[in-house]
Amino acid sequence: MCTTFIVYSLMYNMEKLSGSLYWNLAIMGASRWIINILVSIADYRLPWFGRKMINQIAMVATLLALFIMAVYLYFGYEGQVMAIGTVAAVAMCSQLFIAKYMMVNELYPTAVRNLAVSLVSTMSRIGSMFSPQLFYLVSDFI
Repeated sequence: MCTTFIVYSLMYNMEKLSGSLYWNLAIMGASRWIINILVSIADYRLPWFGRKMINQIAMVATLLALFIMAVYLYFGYEGQVMAIGTVAAVAMCSQLFIAKYMMVNELYPTAVRNLAVSLVSTMSRIGSMFSPQLFYLVSDFI
């Protein structure tokens, strides 16, 4: 649910970033593709680079990007740092979405695997249902 909240907040507030909305989305799609390719190559070539490492790197990179963007917003800066941070955070969140399904498939036995995948999918859908409501709630308090 938390990953869905992050992706929703970043993807559906793209109009607040500097530059063209279309170019920002194109760069975001290309960066997700490039990171997916790099992670797949690293997973294939490096024996120590497993699902747990992918998950940890993606979470740390997402938190770092969000922290840098929060600091820049706190001090009133806007511009390219926000666009780069948004692209980096969404690209890393795509790795979290991929890793969660891979881990569920590898961790659980066959009898429980379908239930685990459906629970992960349901939690993601619940996150996407409640994300817009949180934005309406925040806009009422501001």
